[in-house]
This record gives sequence, structure tokens and C-alpha cells, in this order.
Amino acid sequence: MKKIGKSIFAILCACVLSMSFFACDGATDNSDMGSLEGSGSVDVSGSTDDSNEGSSDESNSEGNSDSVEELPASKNLEYERNADGASYMVKSKGTCPDYDVVIPSTYEGLPVTAIADSAFQSQRFLESVTIPEGVKTIGVCAFSRSRNLRRVVMPESVETLGKEAFYDCSALEEVVLGKYITNIQESTFYNCCNMKSIVLPDGVQFIGVSAFSNCQKLESIEVGNSLKDIQQNAFFSCKKLKSIVFPDTLIAIGENAFQYCAELESVTFGNKLRRIRYAAFNACRALREIVFPDSMEELGESAFLSCTALTSVVIGNGIERIEKSTFENCESLTTVTIGSKVNFIGMSAFRNCTALAKVYYKGTEEGWNSMTIGGSNSPLQDAEREYI
Repeated sequence: MKKIGKSIFAILCACVLSMSFFACDGATDNSDMGSLEGSGSVDVSGSTDDSNEGSSDESNSEGNSDSVEELPASKNLEYERNADGASYMVKSKGTCPDYDVVIPSTYEGLPVTAIADSAFQSQRFLESVTIPEGVKTIGVCAFSRSRNLRRVVMPESVETLGKEAFYDCSALEEVVLGKYITNIQESTFYNCCNMKSIVLPDGVQFIGVSAFSNCQKLESIEVGNSLKDIQQNAFFSCKKLKSIVFPDTLIAIGENAFQYCAELESVTFGNKLRRIRYAAFNACRALREIVFPDSMEELGESAFLSCTALTSVVIGNGIERIEKSTFENCESLTTVTIGSKVNFIGMSAFRNCTALAKVYYKGTEEGWNSMTIGGSNSPLQDAEREYI
């Protein structure tokens, strides 16, 4: 009997231990769902996940579920009152567990008008963000290094994008920009290497340093009708970019702006362009033809160095100097048209342009003979010349 009693006791103990194990396992799962991001001092909107799901059902029953207003707002974001005392900014993700964050249009009865500097920086558990109408500012580094972020829906109300706002968001595929944005700041989309296309609103006047640098899958960019200045390295190493048409408002293209855009085949300049700076299109090896407008005044050193597919160049009547190595190593270049105001051609400007056969000069023979031509330009000097 003692042995039987001991056996029954052992079986009962095993059952109790087994039930305890499953209970702990379930509790662990629930706590993981509750906080993926850790803890901290946060402002909480006060609703649980269950109420969030309920609001989603109500929203979907009333209309378009894609509308910002129809989507259930994310909970447990952290907020901070703006200096005006009459609105809020989103300060951080707080303890919000959502991978697809929907920022609310109001908090505690006041409008949400900004996303703070670094608010969602380096978030591993962030895949999409929907920003509501009414938000005007997205801060410096707001989403930088959130490498799983794939999609951002931005309302038309956004006026300011801080520099590096989406820096190194390497999974980012889609961004819709608001129409009131006027500047794309420094490194805003640097290394967004999965982004394939972007449309810049008509209000954008300025593209900053390295704004789209290393966006290696960017195939197309639609530029608005107000763009005036493209800064250095703006599209550096956008290797898949095929073509770009610049508006008549564009005045300057900065150093190395399109360097190493290996598949860039076509560039169309507007009729007010004045400056193309150092190495702006260096090593654009698919580029075939270039026509500079008469408004052009400055053509920088090495601007089209090693554009090995380039066959034809037309230099307008506004340019006076063709600087050092401007067209060096353009080995497919066969014809060049040079404006009548050109009085200086720098060293190696046409070096290794071995296919150059014809030079059209919009001036007289006397004007050509008075021109200063630096060394290592024998392909230019040896080519057949016609005065037009």
C-alpha cells in the first residue's frame, strides 16, 4: 500500500508541475506582445489593444479604410507639448508595440503637429508609418536607421523635412511627399537603397547635400517646376537612374551630384541653367548626348569625365571656359559643337576622346586661332573643323 500511495503521489506531482509549466509559457507570450520596445516614462493614450481592435472594426464599417482618419491610431506613443502650448509633438515610439504605426491627429484634445527629432530613430520593429493631416514638421533624424521601415504616407500639410529624416532606411520602398515641402535637406534619403522612384512636389526648390546619395535602386525621379539648386553628391551613385528632365527654373548642379550614375542615359537641361560644377556627371557611362543651353556660364573640371558612351556634345554660346578634364576619356565622342564665346580649353579637356571626328565652331577661324588650348588635347586639335 505504501508503494501504491507513493506512486499516486508522484503522478499528482507531475501533473501539477506540468500545469505550472504551461501557465508560465502563456504568461511569457503575453508579456512579449505587450512591450517589444522596453520601458520608460511615456504619455499613454489610455486604451488597450482590445479597444484598439474595436475601433478598427468601427472604422472599417464606416468608409475607406486607407484614409488616415479611418485607421485606428497607435497606442502608447510618447508625446510632448509644443512651445505654443496648444499642440503636441510625437516624442518617441514609447512602448507602442505596433509594426505599422498610425499617428493620431489629436492627443488629449489638442492637434498633433510635429514629429520630434530622432523620434523613431533606429527602430527595429517599425515597418510603416501613416502621418495624419495637420502634421507640419518631421524632425532631424526622425526615422533614421529604421532599417525595416518600408512605407511612409505623408500628408499634404507637411512643410518641413529635417535633415537625415530617413537616413539609412535601407528597406524604404515608398514615400509620398506633401505638396508644401520646399527643401529636401542634407542626407534626407541617404542610402534608402530599396527606393525605386520618387516624385518631388512642384514646391521643392532645393535638393541638399547627399539627399538621395547611394539610393542604388532609384530608377526614376520626377522633378517639380520650382527646382533651383541641386547640391553636391545629391544623387551620387544612384546606379539604376535612367533619365532626368530638369525644369527651366534650375540654376546650378553641384559637385559630384550625379557621379557614378552608371545607367543614366538621358539628361535634359532647362533653359536657365548656369552652372555645372566639378565632376557632376563623372563616370555616367551610359550617357549618350548632351546639349547645354545658351544660359550656361560655368562648366566645371571633370564634369563629364569618363562618360564612355557619350557621342555628341553641344556647348552653348554662354560658356567661355571648358575646364581641365571636362570630357576626358569620353572614348565614344564623335562630334562637338563649341560656342563662339569659348576662349579657353583646359589641359586634357578632350584627352583620350579617340573617336572625335568633327568639331563645329560657332565662330570664325580667327576666333579659333586666338583661343587658349591646354596640352593633351590632340583629339580636339586633330579633328576636322567646320565654322558655322
